[in-house]
Amino acid sequence: MLAVVVGAFALPAPATALPDRFGFALWDGAAVSPTGTFPAATTIDNYAVGRYKVAFPNTAAHNKVAHVTAINTNGSCQVADWARPGGTEFVDVDCYNATGVRANAAFTVVFSSSHGSLPPSAGAFATVHSAASGTVLAQYNSTSAVNTVTRGGVGLYMVRLPGLLTSAFDEGSLQATAVNPRVAARCKIARWGIAGADQLANVLCFDTAGARADTQFTLTYQRRQAVYDGILPGRRFGYLWNPPPLGPHGTNLNARGGSNTVFSVGPGQSVVQFPLIGLGPDTVQVTAYGASGNYCGLQRFWVALTDVHVRVACFHPGGTPASTDEFFVAYASPT
Repeated sequence: MLAVVVGAFALPAPATALPDRFGFALWDGAAVSPTGTFPAATTIDNYAVGRYKVAFPNTAAHNKVAHVTAINTNGSCQVADWARPGGTEFVDVDCYNATGVRANAAFTVVFSSSHGSLPPSAGAFATVHSAASGTVLAQYNSTSAVNTVTRGGVGLYMVRLPGLLTSAFDEGSLQATAVNPRVAARCKIARWGIAGADQLANVLCFDTAGARADTQFTLTYQRRQAVYDGILPGRRFGYLWNPPPLGPHGTNLNARGGSNTVFSVGPGQSVVQFPLIGLGPDTVQVTAYGASGNYCGLQRFWVALTDVHVRVACFHPGGTPASTDEFFVAYASPT
């Protein structure tokens, strides 16, 4: 198979100006996997078919988002809700098969909360939690600007992240996740652009039949920061945008200067390699890209020496392999 090498560059020392909280967890289908979980004491309760309660100890915070990606299934997982009784942050995850029936699945989930600002040299970070109406329920912008969401029709949301433009819009990475406690929903990035100094991202959300559907969602934008940002951004993270063909240089980053590669391994399937940054515990998130109802998930991810290998699979509505694999992928380790 053809390997495509993408741009890489070393980062300045990471900023630690954000005393934030975050956590991530890997559910292998039967138990919490310590290699993909932080803090180590995080627990997951599979309390009903396809329903999970993730407990991140000592991380409860305001102004938060969560993302989840299904593993080794043609179904999907989403955030159902979150709450913070006491000092624990609880994130509810629901998983479904390809036709929208709740089903048990493996998944990876990440939660983060941010506040404060970052100097431009440290990169940028922004999050949004939007209601189905487009009302912003929570948001963060590392320039201290206020993010907005405009509903543009059924299942279409236009997210504006002010002040985050650098020399070109196509620098950084995005993740989007449906938030719905009642029915299966899938959200993705449909378009990415600029307006003045603002980053713009169109989010499209669908039901399992591929019809547009209104739902809550979360969105994260990262530039030279890990997908969860936080007080321990680490030096081991990377991200890649595969439209395809691969996105521009600034959308394909390796925090330790390695050259990321992506291999096509079949219809709708790719293996992404992030060299030099692999060290557990670690997490991966995937979000589909494009205007169709196609969606993407993980087949698996693993570390060989210090190289991270991520196998991404994309599907048509109904669960058949997609003809193309269009996605954003982000890897991060706090160590």
